[in-house]
Amino acid sequence: MRPHHPARVTVLLPVLFAIATAPSHVVAGLRLTDDGRPDATIILSERPRGSAQLAAYELQHFIERISGAKLPIVREPAQVQGTRILVGESEATKALGLSNDSFKPQEYLLRTAPDTLVLIGHDRDEFAELDYGSYMSIYNATLSWIATCYAVHVLLENHLDVRWYYPNDVLGHVIPKQPTIVVDELNVRDRPDAEIRSLYPLFSNTERLYYTDYDKRGPFQTKWVDSRKSLLHWIRLRYWGGRRGGANHSFHGYDKAFGESHPEWFSTRSYERMKQLRYQLSVQPCLTAPGFLEQVVTIAREHLDGKPPTFPDTTRGSSESNFAVVPNDNTNMCGCSTCTPLYRNDVGLGGDASHYVWGFLNKVAREVRKTHPDATVSGIAYFNYTLPPKGMVFEPNVSVMFCKFYQRYHDRHYQQRDYDRIREYVEVNGARSFTTYEYPIHPFMDDMPFPCIVPRVQADDVRHLARLPGFMGGTQDRTSLATYRGTQRAGIAWANPVMDFMNVYWRVKLYDDFNLDIEKALSEYYDRFFGPGASGMEKFYTALEDRWMSLGGADAARGWWGKLGTRSFLAELEGHVKEAQEATAEGSIYRERVGLVDAGIMQYLWKARKKYEGSAMSEFAPIGTAAVAHVAVPDGTDWADDATWADALPYEITKTIKNEPAPQKTVFHLAHDGRRLYIRARCAEPYVERIRARTKAHDIGGFVDDSIELFIDPGGRGETYRQLCINTIGTVYDALETPTAIGATANVGWSSKIEAKPVVRDDHWELRAALPFDALPCKVTPGSTLRFNLCRNRFTEEGEPPFSGWSSTLGGFRNPERFGILTFNGPEDRGRLLWHCDFESDAFTTESDAGDLIGFDGWYENTNYANKGWDKSWRVVARDGNRVAVGDLNRTNRSDLVPFHAVQVRSGTVSLEASFRRLGLKGNNPTLFLADRDGKYFATIHAWQDRADMVSIEQAGDRRNFNDDAHGLGDLAGAGRWFGLKVVIDTVGRQVTGYARRGDGDWVRLNETPLPYYDADATGNEVFIGVGSRKLDDGPNNVVEMDDIRVVQLSVEGQ
Repeated sequence: MRPHHPARVTVLLPVLFAIATAPSHVVAGLRLTDDGRPDATIILSERPRGSAQLAAYELQHFIERISGAKLPIVREPAQVQGTRILVGESEATKALGLSNDSFKPQEYLLRTAPDTLVLIGHDRDEFAELDYGSYMSIYNATLSWIATCYAVHVLLENHLDVRWYYPNDVLGHVIPKQPTIVVDELNVRDRPDAEIRSLYPLFSNTERLYYTDYDKRGPFQTKWVDSRKSLLHWIRLRYWGGRRGGANHSFHGYDKAFGESHPEWFSTRSYERMKQLRYQLSVQPCLTAPGFLEQVVTIAREHLDGKPPTFPDTTRGSSESNFAVVPNDNTNMCGCSTCTPLYRNDVGLGGDASHYVWGFLNKVAREVRKTHPDATVSGIAYFNYTLPPKGMVFEPNVSVMFCKFYQRYHDRHYQQRDYDRIREYVEVNGARSFTTYEYPIHPFMDDMPFPCIVPRVQADDVRHLARLPGFMGGTQDRTSLATYRGTQRAGIAWANPVMDFMNVYWRVKLYDDFNLDIEKALSEYYDRFFGPGASGMEKFYTALEDRWMSLGGADAARGWWGKLGTRSFLAELEGHVKEAQEATAEGSIYRERVGLVDAGIMQYLWKARKKYEGSAMSEFAPIGTAAVAHVAVPDGTDWADDATWADALPYEITKTIKNEPAPQKTVFHLAHDGRRLYIRARCAEPYVERIRARTKAHDIGGFVDDSIELFIDPGGRGETYRQLCINTIGTVYDALETPTAIGATANVGWSSKIEAKPVVRDDHWELRAALPFDALPCKVTPGSTLRFNLCRNRFTEEGEPPFSGWSSTLGGFRNPERFGILTFNGPEDRGRLLWHCDFESDAFTTESDAGDLIGFDGWYENTNYANKGWDKSWRVVARDGNRVAVGDLNRTNRSDLVPFHAVQVRSGTVSLEASFRRLGLKGNNPTLFLADRDGKYFATIHAWQDRADMVSIEQAGDRRNFNDDAHGLGDLAGAGRWFGLKVVIDTVGRQVTGYARRGDGDWVRLNETPLPYYDADATGNEVFIGVGSRKLDDGPNNVVEMDDIRVVQLSVEGQ
């Protein structure tokens, strides 16, 4: 980090001009206006630069808005009386020893002398006459250095108290009213702290300032976007005119320039195949192809020489003295024999292509430095080249742009990991400098999310970045939408400045001043922008930030609205808005501004929540569970024979991705032999003649064909998973997905080695497939589990929803939190072990070897009690080399429910069992229950508190108790002892039987005669199991452990 500029603050010292040789060295305040009349003149050079012209107009405009007085603007050699305001380089400033060349790029000066105020900085040599009312004229004048504008805007903001909060002259600006303006002595020489300050897009919704119809693109009209106001907003905030740097995907145009003449330069190896794909999103250059490096270097030198490009659109992301080298926007890296050895599997998640990508960039940088030693070559840390390449030392002209998501900074470990990686790029790899690419666009507003509004995170993040060596600033990618002129698409603009304000505005201000006091700045914003409504608005914004940070954010609708944006919380927010409204006078500017926040944020929250509640996604949709039958498939036999699935239970896709009924039945069976997963899926189809099968090449896609998609997450934590798509002619797409990667997440370099055998019949089509476990990689044993989903794409019936899935994802297929659970059976299980949980799965591990068990971020699906205590009470921890679930009941809320999980069963008899150990007897009663979808109990069994021998089976209005006299197991549930409970339900006879055991001993039946269901109205084959303990009271050592949960389909009706 370069040293902070000591001259940032106003200095009340004798001026140092040559003119200041008069007897008195103290300059009295300079009067610019007097009771609404001009008392100063703005002076430009005879031939002023464009930046100085704009600065003069801006000064005149805002002085008039403050005081009512319009200061005249004249040009040299005009002679004036009274106070002179010298704007930009002129003969008068040269006489004071100040010229354009006196300043470094972006550096500016505010200085007073007797009867003189100097506002000057380093400006680009652009001398065209400026039309202040024209966007294009202003744009052309400000394409590069505009530090004289900075000087004027610093005067207006820091010394005359003008604020530009939003790009709207009426609602967005705070202008003090002061008929007489006097400027005290000034000597401020400074420049913005971040040299690179970029944004996308430039234009903004200046006229309405908010937009909430994200599901309706047409209404976002161009008439709401004023290009001149948009540009002036960023100029005033000193976020325009900075150094151009950073990088972006640089191989745009290479397909058109070289695809036909050099198909070997691309991952497709075929121009015809390349034309079938979306080049930027599906194809990559081959970075080891002979001649490709030399071509890139030639393009770089041509660009840095300032020559027009020989090949159009091949310098995307580059600037005057910087050349970008960045792969296309996907992770489909070239798989040729020379590229493949350059990928590394020892770097870590997000870095397998780091050596490949950064190594190529480094070679380009080495060649460029030979002819252009002052130029930089920039890349981005992105996708599967996010991690620093181990052991690589960069050329001294390499710069890095690091892509990151502050939305995840509720996790401080994640935040620190970003800084550690950046530091490694600079200090270990030797990058000259770095910038960051920020994503205020996340979560994408298309999905109507709960917004992440975190101004304090912005301040904390910038402070951390500024302490790292080489930080130069960065780019903000704001929430943008296509604008429309009527029904015709016109352009791109920032849709909702009100929603994004707290993130975008404060980061803009922090890039100007790393040391901005965010608490002081926020307080001033509330007071000056909302006036009497400040208190309510402060509570509103603080509650939003605290909600995101304290509850850990969210990535999907269920978390946004089931955890963060609950009805009770929105009612709390609305109360703060009403408080602000009631505190402000009707018709006042302050009431209008509160109304702006109400319309742009509060009403959006209600609208988004209403949409969620009105959708099937708001219904409780349990994740799927399935048994994978064990089968012996000897070598040389036909694995696709019906016998492979003889013991496999059928599972059916019943819901679309929006949790609505699927229009056609899809039934599948699963089996395994320890080596491969065998899948048989039968897709009912009355319109087989309309089946779509257009994709014929491997890894192209198939998602727009009638097809089956498989999703497999061996680790169970959603960090990576495998996605496969197989259409009706056997075309396979297979990819390794990294959902937390920045940008595109798929790596088609992974091969599943799947054997697929589809067939189309008269009224259905069927897929039979064998997937090797060693390709995942995954080792299965009896009782082990795997996260999995099977989904269907169907396009034969227009108007019907095309996407359905077994485990409802409540949105797109690629949602690993909603993948189902497979339990692999042993031969003795006969395909009837529906769910087994011994907490040994990697899904339960964390870096601290303790993982969440319950709630939105845990294993169980207890949405009713998420974030109300239960999810904080149960953890999975290691005990004597064995992982178990541990609940400290003194930390929970009192409740008559325990955590639950859904299991799909078939009509017949089903058992639920689990092992427990409690450290104390008071305050707990370890429990099992089974309930239907509506919460009506089939059965419940529990051990008593304060009685080590007592087990009870609950009945409606009754309780059947079993002590040592009944079961003969003594104090089976005593403190420190493992014991088991089991309950069996007969869904046909609607009966219940209970069992208990001591340690790992034999099960003892408790009731010789089956009991009726607890609730006579309980029904259905979707069974919700509860395993844990009710909290009865606080007590000493009130800790319960549980392990080895099993759900078994003991018999199936009719079999």
